[in-house]
Amino acid sequence: MGFIMLNCFINKEYYSDKLIQQEFKCIINNEGIEQINTRNSKSKSFSTWDDFVSAQEYKDVFFLFVSRRNAVIIPKRFFYSNEDIKTFKAFINKYIIKSL
Repeated sequence: MGFIMLNCFINKEYYSDKLIQQEFKCIINNEGIEQINTRNSKSKSFSTWDDFVSAQEYKDVFFLFVSRRNAVIIPKRFFYSNEDIKTFKAFINKYIIKSL
């Protein structure tokens, strides 16, 4: 029941926020994660690894939490290969204290 309620909450948030529906690319490196809106390259955000308090992996997505209720969400489909996913998981395990 809790999962269904969470899923409804996530869907409602997603469809009410036009910004998160836009396409973006991520640059992930030792410094952190930069998100760039592909439609408007002036819209950027950068999070250092220190900004994240925990991470969770699900079947199709990673949640990198900056607080209890706020997370950077990175779908696994964004990665080009399974090797890229392994590299990303290594970043998470290296830099985020409460990691996968």
